[in-house]
Amino acid sequence: MGVLPNGHETGHFDSWEIKSESEAIKTCDKSFFEHNGSGIQTGIGWFFDAEDMVNGANRQISFTYKGNNYSGRINKESAESGRLRVFWDANMGASLQHLSSDGYNGVVTFKKIAPDMFEILEGKADHESIEEPVLQQFVKRIITESIIAFTAPK
Repeated sequence: MGVLPNGHETGHFDSWEIKSESEAIKTCDKSFFEHNGSGIQTGIGWFFDAEDMVNGANRQISFTYKGNNYSGRINKESAESGRLRVFWDANMGASLQHLSSDGYNGVVTFKKIAPDMFEILEGKADHESIEEPVLQQFVKRIITESIIAFTAPK
């Protein structure tokens, strides 16, 4: 685990991985798809600006996924445990359903745009940003090798 300048921890928290102040990766589980939501593990409530919520409280948030906007909420249960959870509307849940095709092993990235607004991306955002240059380098190398082979004297 690492520590951000503000003292918040990064690293793995059950099915969540906190990468930075504005990026969290969620490994999708059964409740992610069946209940259109997820528990927020102890220690990462700060990512959702939910540390100071009182038991029984709800806070409205919004999500953007593939250019569409969806409503959601952060809930702090009224039970003694005060468990935190994040929920999104059924329309977004239906849009994410294809990620469950391999036995609930999909991964999404939550990008915090504002304290009450998150962009949802499929996969790990940092992984995608690495893969594009690698692919470009590979294609460039193949093209260069093909040109050399084609123009070489026979």
